[in-house]
Amino acid sequence: MNRIITFIFENYNRRKHALETEGVHKYIFNSNGYILLIVLVISAFLVSFTSDFFYKTHIYISYIKRFKADINSEYLAYSGFELGKAILEVDRLGLGSSFMPNLSSDRSIDSHKDIWALDLPEMDLPGGAVKIKIEDENSKINISVLAGEFVPETPYYGITQRLIGGMGFNIDLVDCIIDWVDPDDVRFPYGAESSDYYLTLSPPYSAQNGEMKSIDELLLVKLITPEIFYGIGGGNYGLEKNLVEDNKGDVTIPLYKLEDFSAENEVNESETA
Repeated sequence: MNRIITFIFENYNRRKHALETEGVHKYIFNSNGYILLIVLVISAFLVSFTSDFFYKTHIYISYIKRFKADINSEYLAYSGFELGKAILEVDRLGLGSSFMPNLSSDRSIDSHKDIWALDLPEMDLPGGAVKIKIEDENSKINISVLAGEFVPETPYYGITQRLIGGMGFNIDLVDCIIDWVDPDDVRFPYGAESSDYYLTLSPPYSAQNGEMKSIDELLLVKLITPEIFYGIGGGNYGLEKNLVEDNKGDVTIPLYKLEDFSAENEVNESETA
């Protein structure tokens, strides 16, 4: 132990004497191990600096790629939007049949024979692809009108029944929908109100008893399942694609169109007979 202490003091005195007589610069560069220490310090600094540089470079490159993708997406969206506007303008001018003979050019009524209703193919463009789909929201059944009207005085009750029945669903759903939006707590024959159904669930909740805030509220209505709401395939697109919580409610059809429809039905019935 004494030898170790003696060695430490001798080494200390030797280094002290060298520092006093030779100076700091010569002392450092003539001492064993200090050159290696300096090299290690410099190497550590360079590694730290280059690592930070490459990390920031990677981040900047990612930002640039994302910015480029955002720009591409934005202009692809603009392209699709402008093309959609052009299609609607062609329909407004009644020029659909000039593009395809089997398209309707009747400007007085919208139908699935109009140019806007075509299932247009996806278009590949530089930087991505564009798929255009136009839906006539104003022709969908506005079920919120049932909230403020007596059912016998509005055509929407019967229209909604025919729609749901034609889709293969139970028409009792209509009573449940009416009870969801009407302002009272009086249950329709096949409907459900807060007091006798919704408040008994776990967790409980109340019917809207007013105009819907979103068509998605139908998922809260009794008897309506996700399959009924979203569709089950095979051309059945569900209530989501046929009902709406708010629109102008323009479902009027010109009289001559009704006459044509009646005449067509009579012809079909006579052919069947």
